Amino acid sequence: MDSFELFEFSNKDNLIINADNGDDVINLNHQGPRPTGFTPGGLKTITVNGGDPTSSDTLIVNGLAGQLDNLRYDANNVGAGTVVNDNAPQPNVIFTGIEHLSLVVQQADGDGVRMDGTAGNDSIEFFHGDTQDRGRVIGTMDQNNATGLGPFTATEMDFTGASPLANDTDVNFFNSPGGTDTFTFNGTGLDDNIQIAGGEAGGTEFRNTINGVVVSRVEVFNIASALARGLEGNDIINVSVPAGPAATTVRVEGGDSDPSTDTLNYTAPSGGATTIDLGASTITGTGPATNPLTFSGMERVNETSSGVASTLTVNGTDWRRHHQRNAYGCRRRQLCSPGRGRLATFHLHRRRRRVYDKRRHRF
Repeated sequence: MDSFELFEFSNKDNLIINADNGDDVINLNHQGPRPTGFTPGGLKTITVNGGDPTSSDTLIVNGLAGQLDNLRYDANNVGAGTVVNDNAPQPNVIFTGIEHLSLVVQQADGDGVRMDGTAGNDSIEFFHGDTQDRGRVIGTMDQNNATGLGPFTATEMDFTGASPLANDTDVNFFNSPGGTDTFTFNGTGLDDNIQIAGGEAGGTEFRNTINGVVVSRVEVFNIASALARGLEGNDIINVSVPAGPAATTVRVEGGDSDPSTDTLNYTAPSGGATTIDLGASTITGTGPATNPLTFSGMERVNETSSGVASTLTVNGTDWRRHHQRNAYGCRRRQLCSPGRGRLATFHLHRRRRRVYDKRRHRF
């Protein structure tokens, strides 16, 4: 289009852009007031049709500088979806035949980016970008075909301009009721320090810190299960429960690292009863209820409890004795759990600390 003349229009409610053949890039970046429409309210929608070939068309949607933007991406079919600005007055963007979507917002304006699922069972996955204000989201949507269009792969979306401390990155904020949805948070190849805890508006927050710098933060809502992957590096994954709704199951995976370097830090609620099953690699809690947690690839598990009523029960990999500690009556009991294993450290009330060494089968 750069070699063609400029097209201007006015008093239209809907704009349709047909890219047709070729590897096209469509950049929507109107920074002025909303164009006037044929009816009150100005331009209502912009429709972008990517066309052939089905592998290389890119759509870029920019927020409005100087205004609060929350750009929300709703995928509804292969190569198709909608981008809605939930705050600033921008026309809705409807697209088809698009293989890559980019959302551009401004850190200084407190802008945010969002991706919502469908009415079906969705799987949404987050990856870090090259800098802390960037990220990438993919999804396999409507796996039970609740919409009649599933299952389908969502158009890959990346974003820029969303600082993890100043701006929000939300998943599934408006998708209620949806289906049985899952979310995956991927770490990096560096030494990640991932935190999973309760977030804003009853959601679950995933945050990653590398060398003391917060490099990502994602708020997730209305999901049935979540997975955090450390991937390469010597990773620390911190889980504070309840991490959002207690019914949401959480799984953490350490990934590839040097021996004895991936660590899971688990913080139980005050006064809770926690059970660690080393054979099943699970942690559960009651009083109050906590998110059921499973883990793998972890060389060390640290557990912290507080409150006079808190208890900790540990089941070994082939346990023949039941081991229980409470806040006051901490006594030594041997666990018969043969084979090589991880180290588990338990912090109880009044900062009492016990280390379970499976290689020596004792506390």
